[in-house]
Amino acid sequence: MDYIEHLYKKTCEHCPLREKCGAKLQKKSAFVLITAKTIQRASYLKKMSSEEYSILQKKRNGVEGLPSILRRRYHVDTMPVRGLVRSKIWFSFKIGAISAKRVLKMASEQAATLYNKIKFSFAFLKSGKYRAELLLVA
Repeated sequence: MDYIEHLYKKTCEHCPLREKCGAKLQKKSAFVLITAKTIQRASYLKKMSSEEYSILQKKRNGVEGLPSILRRRYHVDTMPVRGLVRSKIWFSFKIGAISAKRVLKMASEQAATLYNKIKFSFAFLKSGKYRAELLLVA
């Protein structure tokens, strides 16, 4: 559905926002045409600029990345099994493998950060022929 608004030509000629509104000047009047598509697009842009949408937008890459990983790395499209139950079991193992790798990666990153935070060195207290005493210096 289209909405048309007719205005006085003199009003539109002196308006500072005339460039933005898109009013078309005719012989005696001016008119503004707003289509349903324009309204729909404006509401869509308003929704996209909200805070909730930006939070959801950040999750999108993670959601779309998983099927891509399953296809490229774990070859889900060509599993060598037949039957619904076996396919589900294989698929579950592949998902489990992804989860296990993520947990191991996260654990190694945490261990690396802890190792970098704790810097230690050793100092010799006494050293003899068969024995050496070490002191942990933080």
